Amino acid sequence: GSAFLVLGSYITLKGSSSIIIGDETSKNDHVVAKRAHFIWASLCLQAMILCLLEFSYSDSYKNDIYRYVVMFKFGQIAFDVILSHVIRDKLLIAPLLVLIQMSEILVTIGARDFV
Repeated sequence: GSAFLVLGSYITLKGSSSIIIGDETSKNDHVVAKRAHFIWASLCLQAMILCLLEFSYSDSYKNDIYRYVVMFKFGQIAFDVILSHVIRDKLLIAPLLVLIQMSEILVTIGARDFV
């Protein structure tokens, strides 16, 4: 378990430094702040997606799948607005929005009663 935690943290940090490119010698405050916002937003989003995936195994989700699918769609729109306010860069939030959409598709396809 701890190996996955360390590997996930390493991938998140390396991914943020490769997406947000800055001069490594000058340590520009703007670049550091942008990386920090991106890392914080991605970690919060990963925690919420984990809760979503765990919730998809519950009996409550199985009984009202269509209602939850619609709620997830509205939640996706809300997260788009929130992430665009926090990060302020559409190009940076694109991978996070893809993560939300892929998780939503995974939860919908994996449901037992979905026709």
